[in-house]
Amino acid sequence: MCGPLAVPRLPPDDPRCATGVVLDQPPETVRVSFSEPVRLAGRGIRVVSPLGKPVQRGKTAIEGDQIGVEVDAAEPGTYVVEWQVLSSDTHPARGRFAFSVGQPSAPPLAGAADVGQVTPLGLALQALSRWLHFAGYALAFGTLAVSLLGGSAGSRRQWTLTNSGIILLLVAEPLALLAQTASLGLDQMFDGDALSDALASPFGRLLAFRVAAALLLWVVGGSLQAAHEPHVAVVRPDLRLAAGTAIGLGIVLALIDGVGQHAGSFQPLALGLLVHGLHLMAMAVWLGGVAVALTTNGQLAGRITAFALLAIAVSGVAMAVMHIPQVSTVATTAYGQALAIKQVPVLLAAMLGLLALKRRKPGLWMGELGALVVVIGLSGLLVSLVPPR
Repeated sequence: MCGPLAVPRLPPDDPRCATGVVLDQPPETVRVSFSEPVRLAGRGIRVVSPLGKPVQRGKTAIEGDQIGVEVDAAEPGTYVVEWQVLSSDTHPARGRFAFSVGQPSAPPLAGAADVGQVTPLGLALQALSRWLHFAGYALAFGTLAVSLLGGSAGSRRQWTLTNSGIILLLVAEPLALLAQTASLGLDQMFDGDALSDALASPFGRLLAFRVAAALLLWVVGGSLQAAHEPHVAVVRPDLRLAAGTAIGLGIVLALIDGVGQHAGSFQPLALGLLVHGLHLMAMAVWLGGVAVALTTNGQLAGRITAFALLAIAVSGVAMAVMHIPQVSTVATTAYGQALAIKQVPVLLAAMLGLLALKRRKPGLWMGELGALVVVIGLSGLLVSLVPPR
């Protein structure tokens, strides 16, 4: 919506949104409507008078896909409305619009230089936290899955990779929390209300589950690691339950991760969670397999990861079709551009992986691993941006 209550809703690109709608009478309430249910983040709505003073009264109220607040806008001139919310897929978003009472005046606030409805710092922190999360997931669960399938579970090098992944998973979550609040404004990065709202939202529950999953893998993985003797190639029968628990935990985490990765674009939601989960698991097996290939059984790990390419291709195409409504949006939106750029290191990694299977050269594995590091970095940026649909 671009305007206060009782004013016709205008599309965001309507030229009147830049200068503000002119009202004959001051409104009593300002409301903002969204395309889906949202949650409040921090102050919700702030309305600034022509003299630069906040004129909202009381707390922002929320009703489904609308948020609103009472205002004292009797002074003639231009008012600026700033809003901030958390979307249903846990992503923070903010924006502003103007309206005038009587006649327009100079806007009391300068326009914010946002990227995808968040601050540049917030977007950078979101992308970094997701990069750490994806890398941690691949090292923690991907290397363990490939090692179990390849019969190399229990090696010291494999557990070094898995434990490193657990550390990355734990480090990513505090950074993700700060990214949520920094996305709404630098003044709210450590704001108590903004932090509290983030933790009380679906994002907070997702954060808690991710931390719990990492800690549980630490416990289960420690049991597996302690019970393996050097050079034992297979898991002993009495440890199959622990190994199954670790892999099952990784599957559940991948499925639930979709809640924060635009899975809601799919209907039903279960389909979106399945597609996003399959994509994440396949990525973890691919990257984890390359890491294992460099430390233990390269050929067998390489064959295992080759099967992940098909799952990545199928799920990737499904997500692109769902999130990109028109081919033209690939070039005209930040999401589309990031998606297009991501394909370059993906294809490079796939080519190096196929060559590594044939020539068995460690340098090719290293090149593939480097390309995959770039891939997950771009993936972290991609899921932090708003898709065109």
